[in-house]
Amino acid sequence: MFRNNLVAVTLFVVGAISLSQAAHATTAEISLTEEQLTQISTNCSQLKVQLDRLHSSDALLRVNRGQLYEHMGSRLMAPLNSRIAAARLDGAQLVAITSNYETNLESFRDNYSRYERKLSDTLKISCTQRPADFYSSLLESRALRSRVAESTNALSQDVAEYSKQFDVFKYNHAKEGSSK
Repeated sequence: MFRNNLVAVTLFVVGAISLSQAAHATTAEISLTEEQLTQISTNCSQLKVQLDRLHSSDALLRVNRGQLYEHMGSRLMAPLNSRIAAARLDGAQLVAITSNYETNLESFRDNYSRYERKLSDTLKISCTQRPADFYSSLLESRALRSRVAESTNALSQDVAEYSKQFDVFKYNHAKEGSSK
């Protein structure tokens, strides 16, 4: 319990240090005090264990989410759009949302690949011997992970918008069917 709290506190302190130095600082602008470098070196093994766990859980999430996102686009949205087009109904809004979804899915894939490579590179850095490099790489990994989260949010918004637009489409065509 104490060890988990120590690691959590260390990660929090390291995060707080980054926020206090500058939100958009480049790696060349980051300067750590000797105390901060020592803290990173001292807690290196715990930090690496936590990052390795994060790396593993993110990989599993990527596979599960990736399959879900692929399924949504290729097995739900695209076939529905095709059926609507084959019936010569106006599904332009749904097609536009699907197109945006596919763009955001590609962005998700790219962002995750960049994040995964950077985190793997971060884990290879010896934080006992090169704490500043480790910290800098960790900040870059964190920024790339934020991009993955943004991509995930964009996909969720696309799904919600598609659902909403499908309800409008369904309502409009149910109304047309009852007036004939």
